Amino acid sequence: MNIFFDLDGTLIDARGRLFQLFSNITNQNLLDFDDYWELKRATYSNEWILLNYFSYNENQISRFNSEWFAKIESDEYLSYDHIFPDTASTLKKISAVHNLYLLTARQFANKVEQQLREMEIFYFFKKILVTGQKLSKAELIKLSDIQISDKDILIGDTGVDIQTAKEVGIRSVAVLSGFRNRAILKKYFPDYILKDIKEINQFI
Repeated sequence: MNIFFDLDGTLIDARGRLFQLFSNITNQNLLDFDDYWELKRATYSNEWILLNYFSYNENQISRFNSEWFAKIESDEYLSYDHIFPDTASTLKKISAVHNLYLLTARQFANKVEQQLREMEIFYFFKKILVTGQKLSKAELIKLSDIQISDKDILIGDTGVDIQTAKEVGIRSVAVLSGFRNRAILKKYFPDYILKDIKEINQFI
């Protein structure tokens, strides 16, 4: 069986990175970590937050977005990421019997590989699939040489991950460890909702 894993919010906790960058660009102390992530988990975008909490205009939002994408995968900010507890042991166990693939919408494949190596989980994956912000996750799977079946699984923390699984005809597993809350995830009708990837053992 093939199991596709999203990265941010599924295998690693990237909330510190995103909050720190948001705070540094806006030079703000209006929202603390919990305030920011309560909004984000309810699907409010950075643009919405900037407009409604900071009264940014269109040009300010455009400048924010340019700086965001220029810095979000820099070494400085990637250093705020950390691997979720038991991720490595879970991947090690299931990689012994299943084919694992990483599927992420990050910009830079080399940065992804570097981070996975540093976290010592790179070798659990047969292939690293990175959209480069040029393809959708579904397109990336379809263009790969991976032979998929309806028994395969995609595990992620957003509606996009659930929709991707449905588009390519595999099962969708949503986890609550990441960027969306249960109420939001349920709207996309995943096959399963789990607390985190440690619970995946019950399905494989």
